[in-house]
Amino acid sequence: MSVKSLLKQAKDALVDAKDYALARDRANDVLSEDPKNYFALVFLAAAEGNLGNAEESRQAYLSAIGVNRQQAAAFQGYNQLLAGLEKDGKWTDLVAALEAIRDVYAEGNDAKNLHATLLKLVDAAIKANERLKAADALLSFIPPHPYASLLATLPDTTASPLSTLLRVTSLHAAHERDLFDIQVALRRKRLDAPPLEALQRAVAGEIAAGSKLPELYARLDAVAGEKGATEALTDAERDQLRKSRLSYVGTLQTQLSLAPSSSTGAKHALYTTLLSLCRTLVSSHVSAPLPYQILLDSSDVHVEKYDTAIVDDAVAALDAEDALARVAGAYTGWIEGGASEEAVELCDTVAIAPLKSIFATSFLTALLLDVKDWHRALAAAQRLGELVKEQERVCGVEVGQPALASEIARGRCYANLDAGSREEAVAWFERALRRDPENVEAVLGLGDVHLTRYADPTRASELFTRALELSPDSIPAKEAFAWAQYHLGNLAQSLAMLTEVADAADSAQVQYRLGRVVWDMRDDTPTAATEARAHFMRAVKLDPGFAPAYTALGQYLSEHEGDASRAHRFYVKALSLDPLDEYAGSRVVEYCLQQGDAPQAVEVCKVATEANPRAAWAWKKKAFAEMETKSYTSSIASFQAAIRLSVRDPPLWSGLGDAYLHEGKYTAATKAFTRASELEPDNVYPRYKLGLVKQRTRYYEEAVVELSAVAAELGAEAEAEADTDTASSALRVGMLQALAACQTELGRDLVAKGVYGRAAETFATALTTALQGHQAAEALQCWAKVVGDSCLAFRGLPAYVQYVSGETLAEIARVFQDAHQATNGHSSAVGDLLAGLPEKKTDTDGPLRPSLEGIIACASLAYRHCVRLCVPPVGARKKHLLAGCLHDLAMSFFARWKAEPSIGVEYYEACVKCLTLATKYHPTEVTVWNSLGVVTALKEPGLSQHAFITAVELDNKSSTTWSNLGFLYLIHHDIDLAKRAFSQAQLANPEDPNSWIGLALINRAIGNSSEEGSLLAHAYDLSEGTHVEGTFNYCLQNVKQKISATNFRSLSNDEWFGLAFALARLVDRNNGDPVIHNLLGVCLERQGRNLEAEEAFDRALALLDDDVKRSSDVRANVGRVVFESPKDDRKNDRSADDAIGSVVQGIVYYSERETTKALEEFQRALRESTSRDGNKLRDFASLLSAQTLYAMGEPQNLEAAQRQLLQSATQTTTHVPSLLALCALGLVTGDGNVATAAGEELLKLPAHSLGDHDADVDDILSRLFRLQGDSKAALRFVQRSVHRYPHMTKRWAHLAVVIARTAPRKSGAAKSCGEVGKDALAASIAVVASGQITVDRRGFAVSAAQKAVRLSPGSFGAWSSLWVALRARIAFLSCTEGSQAVPRDLVLSLERTARHLWENRDQFDNASVAHSTLWSRLMLSDSILSGFILSPNPTTAVEEDVSTFQQSAALCDITDDPSVPDGFVPMFWTLSARHYVLAQDYGSAVASLKAALSRDHTYAPAARLLLAIYNQLGLPRAGDSTARALARSGNDGAILSSVSWNLLRGELTAASENNRTLASGSVQPEVEAVSRLLQAMVLGRSSGGPQRAVKIVQKVAESEFIKVGAWEEAFLGWAGCRLDSANSESWEQRMRNILKSESKFNCIY
Repeated sequence: MSVKSLLKQAKDALVDAKDYALARDRANDVLSEDPKNYFALVFLAAAEGNLGNAEESRQAYLSAIGVNRQQAAAFQGYNQLLAGLEKDGKWTDLVAALEAIRDVYAEGNDAKNLHATLLKLVDAAIKANERLKAADALLSFIPPHPYASLLATLPDTTASPLSTLLRVTSLHAAHERDLFDIQVALRRKRLDAPPLEALQRAVAGEIAAGSKLPELYARLDAVAGEKGATEALTDAERDQLRKSRLSYVGTLQTQLSLAPSSSTGAKHALYTTLLSLCRTLVSSHVSAPLPYQILLDSSDVHVEKYDTAIVDDAVAALDAEDALARVAGAYTGWIEGGASEEAVELCDTVAIAPLKSIFATSFLTALLLDVKDWHRALAAAQRLGELVKEQERVCGVEVGQPALASEIARGRCYANLDAGSREEAVAWFERALRRDPENVEAVLGLGDVHLTRYADPTRASELFTRALELSPDSIPAKEAFAWAQYHLGNLAQSLAMLTEVADAADSAQVQYRLGRVVWDMRDDTPTAATEARAHFMRAVKLDPGFAPAYTALGQYLSEHEGDASRAHRFYVKALSLDPLDEYAGSRVVEYCLQQGDAPQAVEVCKVATEANPRAAWAWKKKAFAEMETKSYTSSIASFQAAIRLSVRDPPLWSGLGDAYLHEGKYTAATKAFTRASELEPDNVYPRYKLGLVKQRTRYYEEAVVELSAVAAELGAEAEAEADTDTASSALRVGMLQALAACQTELGRDLVAKGVYGRAAETFATALTTALQGHQAAEALQCWAKVVGDSCLAFRGLPAYVQYVSGETLAEIARVFQDAHQATNGHSSAVGDLLAGLPEKKTDTDGPLRPSLEGIIACASLAYRHCVRLCVPPVGARKKHLLAGCLHDLAMSFFARWKAEPSIGVEYYEACVKCLTLATKYHPTEVTVWNSLGVVTALKEPGLSQHAFITAVELDNKSSTTWSNLGFLYLIHHDIDLAKRAFSQAQLANPEDPNSWIGLALINRAIGNSSEEGSLLAHAYDLSEGTHVEGTFNYCLQNVKQKISATNFRSLSNDEWFGLAFALARLVDRNNGDPVIHNLLGVCLERQGRNLEAEEAFDRALALLDDDVKRSSDVRANVGRVVFESPKDDRKNDRSADDAIGSVVQGIVYYSERETTKALEEFQRALRESTSRDGNKLRDFASLLSAQTLYAMGEPQNLEAAQRQLLQSATQTTTHVPSLLALCALGLVTGDGNVATAAGEELLKLPAHSLGDHDADVDDILSRLFRLQGDSKAALRFVQRSVHRYPHMTKRWAHLAVVIARTAPRKSGAAKSCGEVGKDALAASIAVVASGQITVDRRGFAVSAAQKAVRLSPGSFGAWSSLWVALRARIAFLSCTEGSQAVPRDLVLSLERTARHLWENRDQFDNASVAHSTLWSRLMLSDSILSGFILSPNPTTAVEEDVSTFQQSAALCDITDDPSVPDGFVPMFWTLSARHYVLAQDYGSAVASLKAALSRDHTYAPAARLLLAIYNQLGLPRAGDSTARALARSGNDGAILSSVSWNLLRGELTAASENNRTLASGSVQPEVEAVSRLLQAMVLGRSSGGPQRAVKIVQKVAESEFIKVGAWEEAFLGWAGCRLDSANSESWEQRMRNILKSESKFNCIY
């Protein structure tokens, strides 16, 4: 079709048919023939436009215009397209379309359409929020843009360039503001976003780096600067121009801050432009403060020389409320009239800091210096320095004068703050002089610092001379030089120069200084004081606010006229004017303290500190005044404030330490006193206080060292200076007092820690110190108190009395011998008491022999002296003190009564009298009532109970009182009340060992020895072995428990060491008790320390004297130790020719396995035992004799042992060990009658009479009933044991094992008991033993065993249990799901456990090395073998790792190892056989298994494996015959379980007698289901048996522990058919076939 036809069709479709798609297709067809066909392009553009494809339409129109610019159709269509986009609000598409047509008009030089298009483009871009495109379009109107010359041809159609640039800058500024907001909002949401201020700075810097505004502002400013450029602007445009110029200022500042410091040229150019722009703005009287501030800050002038024209313009142009305008106005007033209060108040209200103005800050600094507001001036000067640095960094120009002003201002501020700031003042003045060496102000300031703060008038005079050289006419320099001469003592020269200065420029300061000079001349001039007063008054008239003049007048009144009251008023006035006036403030505070008005002194100092927080003197005085008012918390804050201002003042640190000490803040006090001592090493006061702090924090040893050193120094000073002042003497007395008290407390602390030797030495040293103190100050009661306490402490250290020298005792007796004599003023009660007290006169002519009785007697003398010093008891405090002294005296009498029982009732009555009188003087003192109760507990229980009840009523939270009351009740056998009292004591203080000891003794009284042991152990731990009674009872109970244990000889030394150590310490506290020495000997013997044990037993014998029965027991111990000695000559040397010696000799022989000789000795002991030795020895010898007979092993010996035990049990029916041994022997020998008879005797015994054998009795009776078939009774005995002692975890663990053995179906109960008993090992064993491991899919047994390992990592039993659990788990998975179901990690865990056992076999606790070696050897070999068997291809695995397999086989090979015990031999042979099976050496395997069964025909694992091999090899007859032989060899359940498979498969036999016996014997809890089915088989064959057989089979099928397999189902069917015998043959044949193919026969794992 021709092009014309296609065009016609396109036109028709477009115009008439409105089929735009067809029109588009036809136009494209034309364009395919003629790509530059104008009309086709126009038609295509129109069609695309109508179809809504604006972009395609636009491109088509542009292509048409490009083909032919002369035709109007394309232009008309494009304009219609633009109108449509505008109508639809598609501003972005409209902008793109206008940009495209703009270039077309420009290329065609169509100025008119270009102008219109650009205007539309600006409007559309603004509406599309594309401000930069609008700005670019506007720039097209301004040269040098290429379009500008074309547009200039149009008349009156182009706006002025200045107006256009204003719009362009406005659009760019708006764009950057929006961009800033968007970027900040986006970046704030990031996780690593910085703080908002930093983020804003970063975004602003990034925008400024790429901004075009600086260029546009520069262009705008250039255009605006052209002549006449601004005349045509409207008011709005003029305002816009000012705003743009201000924005330009900000932009220039940003550029300066971003410019690198190295670009000095660029910075200088920018800074020059900035200043020029600011001048332009200021000249136009712009109302914004920024240009004025920049111009003022750029001025490098002194603060008084700023350009007043700029300042005045700022005041005139800026708003009256503007901060800079207000500062400028204040500055103008300051220049004209100096500082005023109004100016300061104005600066207070103006936010100068946010201005960041050098001008404003310089002015504020100068203003504050004028009014001497040093703190605020310092802050302003520091701010000024920072602003100067920032200005120099940003602008790259130096601002020297403001920097110099800042440095001088800081120097002046530091110089006037306080003495602690003098170094800072010097540094700043010197820095200023380095900047300007000829600056007179800095020289004068530096000289003033040296004069006033360093007290160095010479250096000050040199500096003032330098100032005069720089400025000879300077009045301040002359005055300063004259004042320096005054300080140098040149009063005449100073007076002359000051008079000259006063004539030239009189002032209050000059008059004051004249007065000071004249005042110091009063010694030479009689009228000088009056003249000085005149000068001071003149100064007050010249300046009523000049504080030093009032201070001088106060000094004049105080020193010259002696009028302290009027002087005080002047000091107060001076202080109100100048809070830094330390002299005036100190005098005011001293006056208040002298008047006894400490609160007023505090208030004065408080006012001073509020007025000036840096007034160091005020904080110091306030702190010490607050110490006087006991406001220690406030004083701490005051001391801290003073120290911050004067860190090197030692009294401040000492005062702070005292305040901390009063508040109980000992750590802080230590630091404070340490610092004071460092600052003033020669001052002993801080060190003395350090010692007190350490004493209060219970660091007694360090305190004693510190106080001893200080006391020695003071003693040396006292000897060197005979006329020591009173203060030094008082300090030395206080030091000795603190040292003596600290030594006493140290001794008590050492006793509590069990360090008895050092404790005794410390008490002796305290006595010496107290005697020294008594010589220094006899009237002090504290010395007698220390002597009494130290002496009385030796009642608990009787073994260490030798530490007190005889000379010391003689001196104490001499000093306090007359303490009992009543003096004038005694109350009648106390006088009568002292006169009637027993007294033992002591010869003091020479040293006394140290003894406990003598030391306690000295304590009584000292306490008498205390009582004497407390009378007459006037006032409550004195009465309470007297009551305490009487209590101490009573305790000394009580100790003497206990130490010397032969004295009788004399000291007891004196003790009670003292305590009774003490209760009258202090009836609310709990300690006195408690002591009265303790003293009278044995002799007067009624009075004792009354005293304890009274003490409890006074303080019901005292655990000591409650415990003592409990002991009182316990002594008098009131168990219930005693238990209540001890329970109350525990509530009051659970850590008091007395209450736990009391409960333990209650349990001992009721026969509960296990609970007694637990309570005593807890009490021992609480007291750390320092409680005498608790330690004794604990050791006694533990020794009895360990000796009665069945394995006591295997206990390690470590288990006896702790007891021996505790008893050795107990001997130090109580060396007169034979029981303690005997117990110590037993413990030492168990450790193998026989010589020491023999010595302990000898000491016990020496203390027993004529106590025959107790001596015989100790002699037995001595004999045993002697015969156990490794020396042969001592072994045969009998220690006593009696029954005890025979027993000891027999034990020695028995331990050496010489049983014949041992038996002879035991028999001799039986013959030689007499009534004096008692039944106990006879029964013991009989038991040992039976034990020896049993060990000899022959049948006749067993019968003899049984007869021996029967005889002993007949003679003493309550001898529990004999009955236990007889019952056990009956069980072992199979003599049920004997075992039952012994068990019946044991049942007759009450539970409390069993003692430590309680658990053994329950266990043996449980075994007895179990073997008799009564599992319930067996279980009941163990349960009874648990119920009796539910707190004993071992009983629960035992119950878990017994449940597992007697009732396998109750494995859940076994598991619970194991968990209650907190014994994971027992729980794991119970699970394995009960067979629950076969259904334990969650692996409880493994987790329980792992817990056991974590609890006891050194226990061989725990690790063995873990191995057993892992092994059983692997076996279960292998037999139920196949070897492929066993995780490899489980196998590796098994081997790792076994290797741990093997490698640490000699390091486990409570296991012999031989025992652990045998078991770990078996376990490791089995674990390695299991790894091979469970591999995918066992044979290949063995071939690949032959060495490991050989290692495993070697571990179980005992061919050449005769040391293996008989019980282990079958295990090793069976394990060896398994290795042979894996190596396919069946002959060797069978030989090994037969060897195992020959040693123990009841060993079931060997039997099972042997039968499995026969079945595997297809030798059923050999298997069946072996099974029957094994079954007949014994009625063992495990064997029956092993062979019953073969019995079933081999016969399904007739009901013979043998089989009937086998079957009836098979019904045991341990036997598996197959044994029960064997019984059913036999019964089913017999007449009348099928019904019973079916019941048995049904019971097996219903069991939750038994999984019914194919052969069980067949057997059930066969048994059912036997009832009617209809199909029994077919069922029987089916069962035979199933049994022949049963896979279990092939399992050898």
